[in-house]
Amino acid sequence: MNTVIKGTKTIAEYKRVREDMENLARANYAWHKEAFEEWREGEPIKAWFDFEGNFCIEYESGKWWHYNDKGEWW
Repeated sequence: MNTVIKGTKTIAEYKRVREDMENLARANYAWHKEAFEEWREGEPIKAWFDFEGNFCIEYESGKWWHYNDKGEWW
């Protein structure tokens, strides 16, 4: 998965943030997929935080979703 990370100062910090983001992407993907009887978006291919701090995931279909810490997605 391609993760977009800005503002890390060391390679170790980058690796930790990347791992955290990939785990968050997998968790949100599984949670979102459970909410749909027929998930057609595919696997996550890219993850990033938008300018408002929402976690975003782009899927194989080319569509992407925002996720926030309240459990909402759009």
